[in-house]
Amino acid sequence: MIILTIQEMTLRRLEYLELLYRDSKQIRDLFLKCVLYSGCCTKTHWICELVTFLYSANKVSCKVELDEEYYECTVFAKFGASEDDCEIMIENFCNDYCKHGDYGDYLEFKIDDAVIKHVHAKMVKFLESSIAYLSDRKIHSMKDWKNLLDKII
Repeated sequence: MIILTIQEMTLRRLEYLELLYRDSKQIRDLFLKCVLYSGCCTKTHWICELVTFLYSANKVSCKVELDEEYYECTVFAKFGASEDDCEIMIENFCNDYCKHGDYGDYLEFKIDDAVIKHVHAKMVKFLESSIAYLSDRKIHSMKDWKNLLDKII
């Protein structure tokens, strides 16, 4: 019988939180690619990558009991809550990906109120649904995650 000390349990919890935080930027960027370039031929590929990251987070989340707010601070740490946060998130994405950014050459687009409201509405649905999935302490299949994303994005 293995008995863990409080210190060992705390360290394990911190390791799990770090694992959940680690991919937050990739999750945010893939989400934005799917929403901002929804007509792109590689959207299916991006959704598959996003499913993989969320499925991995789901497996980790089942190993440690977390309240919903922990997911906002870890898996979805790079997302914001308000439309202003969303605008900053889109601007950062454009700096990284458009105009010969660090991560590639993506088509530029105008960041206006319509784009911000569209992305924010999708983001709210994405965060609420994903956090609900992660919080229910079940391991959802990759197909479940894909079906969820197909409804949102």
